[in-house]
Amino acid sequence: MKSRRSFIASVASGGIGLSLAPAVGTIVNAEGASAFRDLIESGKSRTLRQKDDRYGGYVAYATPAVDYIDAQRQRTLMVRALNEAFDAYDAVAGPTIGTITYPIGKPFDKTYTEFSGTPDLIAPGNLAGLPALAMPNGFGDHGLPTSITLQGTAFAETRLTAIGKRYQTLTDFHRRRPSLVTKLRA
Repeated sequence: MKSRRSFIASVASGGIGLSLAPAVGTIVNAEGASAFRDLIESGKSRTLRQKDDRYGGYVAYATPAVDYIDAQRQRTLMVRALNEAFDAYDAVAGPTIGTITYPIGKPFDKTYTEFSGTPDLIAPGNLAGLPALAMPNGFGDHGLPTSITLQGTAFAETRLTAIGKRYQTLTDFHRRRPSLVTKLRA
């Protein structure tokens, strides 16, 4: 039998026989297109500042219903697996993202390309509808902030908040601010 630790790592990396990336992407695309339907259909999304955001909504809008239904079936399996994995823990901690904060004005896919990623709790947590709490935990390169995420089982918001409050009484990361830019770019 796998240890809880290896089981969680396996779940987070999609190692339980589920292909998470397509399921999460399909659900996020379909639900995002629904949420931003007016923006997409009006054509106003083409005026967004981030170039990738100008056209991504149109791709998401075309998500086939059969793909969305299949992704929902995978979601059911993921919820069950994560509930089993998290059952013995108050929370599971991990990096919010695998790098420091993204710099302003640089496309996400052009930033930190040398990092292929870390075990991702966010994707399976989103798929399963689990609560999470992100908190600052320091600064990395160029003084940009880093953060830690606590994730819990369904309806564990009170527990996560209590853990986060305790963490913040023991640290001062939430009170620190990154240095401000002193020169404006031309």
